[in-house]
Amino acid sequence: MCPKYSNFECSNDHPFDKCVPAHKIVLTARSKLWNEEFLEGKSELDWSDIDSAVATGIILWLYKSDIRLVSDEITLQLIKKAYEFKLDSLVENCEQYLISAVNIRNCVKFYSVAEEIHASGLREYCSGLISAHWDDLNSSDFEHMSGPLLHQMLKSKTHLPLHSAVRLQREDVVFLCLVENSNR
Repeated sequence: MCPKYSNFECSNDHPFDKCVPAHKIVLTARSKLWNEEFLEGKSELDWSDIDSAVATGIILWLYKSDIRLVSDEITLQLIKKAYEFKLDSLVENCEQYLISAVNIRNCVKFYSVAEEIHASGLREYCSGLISAHWDDLNSSDFEHMSGPLLHQMLKSKTHLPLHSAVRLQREDVVFLCLVENSNR
């Protein structure tokens, strides 16, 4: 993109590409979030909290519908930002990639992200894998999952959620189970 013809910038804190030139018309055409009203009076979007690989992925997709998914971690960050920016087609592409990359060691992490961004296909796929391999999972697999989400999962996947929370060494979920049962 030639900065000479752009009318907008996406700025970040990365040393080599501090400002990425962009066009309001492209942003508006590709996202429900970046409408005329949202962009009015603005000359840049602050992307300082976005990893440069993720920012590059978004720009490539905005302009070329090109998606280069180089790693699971970058794709997880990309799908979260795509969801935040209401880039539905990019979310779908990332979701399909992640479904193909799911395995027993990352299924809980992917499930958590899918729940957070309402990616039902990824969530259901991971849920099935978690159910099929429940006994193979251990406390370290669930350490990044929020307490309320794990509590909800244990209630739907086990007959004894409290026992499962103890097995997974999650005091926060044990507490949620006790609070829930104290009301009975």
